[in-house]
Amino acid sequence: MQLVKRVALSITATAALAISFAPTSAADPTAHLKAEIDAARSESGCPPLQLDPVLNGVSLRVAHEMDDYVRHSSSFLPTGGEGPPVVEASGGVLRVMREAGYSTAKAKLLEGYGDYRTGGTGDNEAKAIKGTVLQGLGFEVLPDCTYTKYGISAINDDSSQGWPSTPPRTYAVTAVVMAGDRQVPQR
Repeated sequence: MQLVKRVALSITATAALAISFAPTSAADPTAHLKAEIDAARSESGCPPLQLDPVLNGVSLRVAHEMDDYVRHSSSFLPTGGEGPPVVEASGGVLRVMREAGYSTAKAKLLEGYGDYRTGGTGDNEAKAIKGTVLQGLGFEVLPDCTYTKYGISAINDDSSQGWPSTPPRTYAVTAVVMAGDRQVPQR
């Protein structure tokens, strides 16, 4: 009987320790963004987009640039998508992709931002993701089957680092870089 009690106590203690050291249930914002982009894409009838590690790196760079810009800790504007030649030359997504070794003729940057001032329902993350998905649908990027690869990044800022010129606030930024098939560089 003593052995049974010890085994039961040991199992209970092991289970309690496993639960106490388990990761918190805080959702990964990138996983949420991926799920929403994939869902919007699947409604178009196009094949699923394929995650690309180079595009993931580009999207992470863009998300961090946006985060720095919002926190007033950047000395330059974040990378943008399409725009006038002056803007494109100073930080367009195609240039950043080329710097990362990714060559394609077709790419699109979708961005999102959400804070307490952003309209709509949901938390900051949900607002930023909704903005990104709506931008992808509005520009008819998600239903364009010639886009085959993507990279995604999302950052939730809890304002713990403070801001130099305005009151700190929580916010979320998202970045999705979509591209057509990769081209082999010409030599």
